[in-house]
Amino acid sequence: MGRLGSLTGSVFENPLNWLVLGLFAFSIIYIFSRLRYVPAATVAIVERYGRFLTVWSTGLHFLYPFADRIHKVTDPEGKVVSWISLNEKLITYSITSIKMADNISIRLQVTLTLQIVDPKLYVYGSVSPSIILTRMVENTVKETLQNYDSPGIMPNHASIREKMQNAMIEKMLAWGIRLNRVDIGKPYPEQPTYHRI
Repeated sequence: MGRLGSLTGSVFENPLNWLVLGLFAFSIIYIFSRLRYVPAATVAIVERYGRFLTVWSTGLHFLYPFADRIHKVTDPEGKVVSWISLNEKLITYSITSIKMADNISIRLQVTLTLQIVDPKLYVYGSVSPSIILTRMVENTVKETLQNYDSPGIMPNHASIREKMQNAMIEKMLAWGIRLNRVDIGKPYPEQPTYHRI
């Protein structure tokens, strides 16, 4: 007991031993900090030195120090995330100033049911997927509805929905998104804006 106590006391009296022990502890902590767990039904895009490396699926993974990083991306709802969800999402867009064939402006809500099917294409296919998606939906709705009178929307609801869906399916697949369904809400006339003189 006395000899063991003197041995450990002499080992830790040398400052170099403390430095080696500190570096060892720091190395272990750093290695564990590079472990990443990808949750179920999500994936992560990994880059090495700023270039695409791989797509991680569910499970435990290791990021190489100073070389690898997880690419943060904007999801279809506009939130910046590290993990890309592969689940279906319902996204509602409120579209205003839709000019109809009878020269009346309306507003309506369009709900898309979509799913990311190619994460690499989703991330690298456009600079900001959520902004491009929003603009594409607005343009498609306005282009489709400009051929209808405002009273004709509800009787032609199914054909309008089908036209919109067909117009958006191919465009979204080019960005790694599968469009499963389009729903359009009830149209409302836009309130006129009055300016004080």
